[in-house]
Amino acid sequence: MKHSLLMLLTFWGCTTLSAWAEKQIFVSPKGNDRAAGTFTHPLKSIQAALEKAGTLENEDVQIILRKGIYEQSQTLEIGSSGKYASLTICPYQNEKVSISGGKEIPLSTMKKVSDKKIIARLPESARKQIREIDFNRLNIPMTDLRPSGFGRPSSPAWSELFANDAPLSLSR
Repeated sequence: MKHSLLMLLTFWGCTTLSAWAEKQIFVSPKGNDRAAGTFTHPLKSIQAALEKAGTLENEDVQIILRKGIYEQSQTLEIGSSGKYASLTICPYQNEKVSISGGKEIPLSTMKKVSDKKIIARLPESARKQIREIDFNRLNIPMTDLRPSGFGRPSSPAWSELFANDAPLSLSR
């Protein structure tokens, strides 16, 4: 009994001390990249947290992500310049976190097609259902639309569009 209790206390002490020894950096989509990176003043981007972690020499660093969507326009490089001893990136408790290479577009930006020449080319039954989005106005570059699939040479993926987690068809 004494031996079990001693092992339990030792285990608790090691896990508790290691949690205290870790440098925690908090990130939230509602944060600010000029903030301290604390629970009450989180950073906004994962990139800013990685840069902050990279300045911490020989420390165990934990980047904690608060719930939300983290849109990435560039590849995140982990460990490329870090001086830290170890790095962990995890969500806060059981919060839902999504890291996406895409950009969230509000459904309110979908408008009925207004160009009469385009409307005339559409089947009568589809005219009230087709919507358009002005990606230039949203500063979202559209890559070239091209054929893809089995037997075609590999090339970078082209743009995709989803609404309410369902894929939509793109047209030129």
